[in-house]
Amino acid sequence: MGILRRGEKVEVVIVDKEGEEFIETKAVKDGNLIIDPFLGRSYAIATKPVKWIKGRRTKLKYFLDADKGCTIGIEKDDELLKLKTNPDLIGKVIDSRLIQQAFAIKPEMRIVLIAFIIGIAIGWFVGLFF
Repeated sequence: MGILRRGEKVEVVIVDKEGEEFIETKAVKDGNLIIDPFLGRSYAIATKPVKWIKGRRTKLKYFLDADKGCTIGIEKDDELLKLKTNPDLIGKVIDSRLIQQAFAIKPEMRIVLIAFIIGIAIGWFVGLFF
C-alpha cells in the first residue's frame, strides 16, 4: 500500500445474493471494515478469515455476503458446507468509526470561502451598530 493510504490489502471472495456466483478479488481492510474499491461497498467483519490453500501457498481470505454487507462464517455439516452470517455479531462490529464514515461531511473550499465572507460582513454590520 502507499504511504498515504490506510489499511492493508486482503484477498476476499464475494458471494452474490443467490449464492451461485463467487467473485475472487482484493480489497482493503481498515479496522473492522473491508472496503471494496471496485464496487464501492464496505463490509463489516463479523467472522475470522478462512485459510485458503492453493498448491504450496497458503493465504487467509474473507468470504463476503454481497446482500448483508458483512463477512460469512463457514460451517461443515455431515453432507454440506453452510455459509452463515450472525446478526448479533454484526451489531457488535459496527463501531463509532463506521458511523463517522457514514456521516462525514467535507465542505468544498468555495463553501468555506463564502461562509467566511458572510461572517466578515455580518461582523462588520454588527460592529457598526455597537
